[in-house]
Amino acid sequence: MLGILLLCGLGSAAAAQSSVERLLDAARARVLEHTVFQADSLAVEFSRVDPAGLPEDCVFELGPAGTGARGALPVCVRVDDRIIRRFSLGWKLRSWHRVPVARRELDRNEILAADMLCLSLRETTKIDSGDIVDCETLLGQRLKRRTAAGSAILEHQVLPVPDVFRNQQLTLWYRGDGIELRVPARVERSARVGEMVPVRLEDSGKRLQALLLSPGLAVLEMNP
Repeated sequence: MLGILLLCGLGSAAAAQSSVERLLDAARARVLEHTVFQADSLAVEFSRVDPAGLPEDCVFELGPAGTGARGALPVCVRVDDRIIRRFSLGWKLRSWHRVPVARRELDRNEILAADMLCLSLRETTKIDSGDIVDCETLLGQRLKRRTAAGSAILEHQVLPVPDVFRNQQLTLWYRGDGIELRVPARVERSARVGEMVPVRLEDSGKRLQALLLSPGLAVLEMNP
C-alpha cells in the first residue's frame, strides 16, 4: 500500500515557473507545478497539476496505487481531517518508491522498486500479484502486474531513481581558457549524476547541455 501524508502550501501558476522547490522535508512542501514531493520511501513529481482553489494549509494523502480509474493514483485533500477534494493522477504522475534491494513479495496495490531504482507508469512484462521478484535484476526491464483475477492494473518500466528532477534549480559552472563563471540554471529533464543533461539559464532562458557533477552542480566545458 502506498500512503503518505504531505503537508502542503499552495503557490500560483506564475510562482510555479520561478519558485519550483524540491521537497527537503518528508512531511512539508509547497505545492507548485512540477513540484517534486520526496519522503523516505516515496518521491512523486506532479506535472501540470493545478493546485488553484485549494486552501493554503491542507494535507495531501496519496492513496494506494492502482485503485483509481485506469490504474491512476487517487489523492485526497484534507483540512482538519475532513476530505474537501478528491482527484486522481494517471499520466500526470511519475513516482518512485524506494525499497531495499532484496527479494520481496509484490503487493498488487504498491508501486515497487529497489533502492536507487524506480518504476515508471508504462510498458509491459507480466508479473502476477504475490510473485517474488529480485529487484536487482529488473533495471531496464518492463513488467506488468495483475490482480488475482488476471486483469492488469499497472504497467511499469524499471529505471534509475533520478538524482535531480525536471525543473530543479542548480548551479551551472562555465569553465574554459581564462574563464570561470557560475550561474543559476534549471534542469530540463530528470537525470542522474554523471549524465549529460539539458539545462536552461535562468537569466536568459538559453538552453545548453552540461555534465551533472552533483544534484546541485553541472559543468559546461568551454573550448578556447
